[in-house]
Amino acid sequence: MNKSFDQQKMLLDKEEFLKESKTTPNKAIKSYVVLEPIEHQGVTRVRVTARDENLDVLWGVMISEGLMPSGNSTPVAIYSSLRNMIREKLSDPKPKHEITSDPYESISHCKAAINELIDESLKRTVQIKKKNAITNTRADDVASILWDTLQQLSYSLDKLGIKSSSSTGSEK
Repeated sequence: MNKSFDQQKMLLDKEEFLKESKTTPNKAIKSYVVLEPIEHQGVTRVRVTARDENLDVLWGVMISEGLMPSGNSTPVAIYSSLRNMIREKLSDPKPKHEITSDPYESISHCKAAINELIDESLKRTVQIKKKNAITNTRADDVASILWDTLQQLSYSLDKLGIKSSSSTGSEK
């Protein structure tokens, strides 16, 4: 039976742990965690990314205070280089774009799913008839989540030369 990461960590020193021959089937990746504070309209968010030795992004998340509830995990975006490393370890990997290997079909599927989530968010916030403490809290949370999502999409797509005609606001 193979040992878990934590079991191997107790038995190996740091240099040995980075040698795949010592840890197979597990694999340690030397990486860095980068914290980038971003302020928009008086609200500070922190873009947290894990980067490989070349400082390419492995995973990332845009964090605001509302996304850090005590005791709960925070979802992160996994980028292509890490996704490919993970797929090497899977016995039955999914298609390249999670639901299909066709990028055009995947884009259409994701756009429809995003639109459905946004429409439902609007129904449960902007389009409500009576505002109260519960709906105000929900609206605050939805606004933060959508802003964080917009920032992450804008950052990632900008690297590909894709920009929105509308501004996402000022960043510091």
